[in-house]
Amino acid sequence: MAGVLLVHFLGAFPSKDFHIDLTFLVMSMLILGGISTGSGAVGGTAPIVVMVDLLRRLEGGTTLFGLRLSEVFGLTDIGVGVVILAFEYRFRDGLFGLREIDER
Repeated sequence: MAGVLLVHFLGAFPSKDFHIDLTFLVMSMLILGGISTGSGAVGGTAPIVVMVDLLRRLEGGTTLFGLRLSEVFGLTDIGVGVVILAFEYRFRDGLFGLREIDER
C-alpha cells in the first residue's frame, strides 16, 4: 500500500530510487519488531535506524578512544545481518511477538 501511495504522490519515479539496500532495511525492521503486529513494525524501526546510523559513521573510518579505524566497506549490511540472525535465534516472533502494545 505504501508503494502505491508513493508512486501516486511522485507521479513518475526512476528505477534507481528502489535499491536492494532499502528493501533489506525495511525487511529487517519488520523481522526485528515482529512481522505479525503493527507495534512490532513500528518498534523494530527505532533500533535498526539507530544501529544503521552508528555503523555508517564507523564504516567511513573514525577515531575511537584514540585509535584510528580504517574504512570498512559493507559494515552496515553485515551489522544488520548479524542483528537479524541473533534476534531470530533468541526471539522467534520478534521483539513484540504476537502482542500489541495496548493489549493486557
